[in-house]
Amino acid sequence: MVEAAGGAMADVVKVTIYVTNIKNNTKVWAARREFFTGDFPASTLVEVSALAAPEILVEIEAIAHIGKGRAVGVFHRLPALVATRTRAPWSSNVGQSGRP
Repeated sequence: MVEAAGGAMADVVKVTIYVTNIKNNTKVWAARREFFTGDFPASTLVEVSALAAPEILVEIEAIAHIGKGRAVGVFHRLPALVATRTRAPWSSNVGQSGRP
């Protein structure tokens, strides 16, 4: 959704990650490194008792500041803020065994 709004992963400034098993935190952080390079966006990891369906183990909410990842000094317009919520494609693989 960030790309559809004209942004890139470098524009993401905050993510909130909901997991059904907090013990999977190391898998979540490893997966995060696959999508973000350099400085990571501000992040919050929250354990919840359940998500929308039993097979969903991870849900990610992201806020992007479109244009943040571009060259410094471009301030002629206010970039749009985009909020998106998605289920990570790797969520079905995280925590299948109940262990990190």
